[in-house]
Amino acid sequence: MRDTFNSSHDADLPAAESTSTSTSPGYEEISRYLAHVHVLATGLIFHMHRTDIARKAREEELRRRSETASRSTSNSRRSTARCQIGSVLTQVQRASRMTMEELATSIRVSPAEASSFLSGEQFPSWPVTERLALACGADTQVLRMVWDDEQDRREGGR
Repeated sequence: MRDTFNSSHDADLPAAESTSTSTSPGYEEISRYLAHVHVLATGLIFHMHRTDIARKAREEELRRRSETASRSTSNSRRSTARCQIGSVLTQVQRASRMTMEELATSIRVSPAEASSFLSGEQFPSWPVTERLALACGADTQVLRMVWDDEQDRREGGR
């Protein structure tokens, strides 16, 4: 141990001590060595503490993001379910090549209300949905299944 210690710390020792032939380390050498070990240990503990704090902060951030994503996914599922019939109605309207005004007139609603049905902002009653299907030449039975499915989702969300 003395040889290893001396070889790495000879520069720290006074010239008389570094050339000493004594086999046991002196008090000053041991004190200096222990002080060095203490500094290293303190630095290691400080580093471990900072690493632990950083790890906890990362875990907290990931937990917060996960909760936010979970809430967002939950909300988007509700929105997607609410809007599903709107996208189907939009496809039906586009396939018919009817303008919004023509569609609104044929299903006996305002253009703004027809737009809110197609965008999924508003859930249309079955009679309105059936009139839309007939006006656009769509299969009312298929649209009824989509409408029923949407109605079940809406009732399940309450």
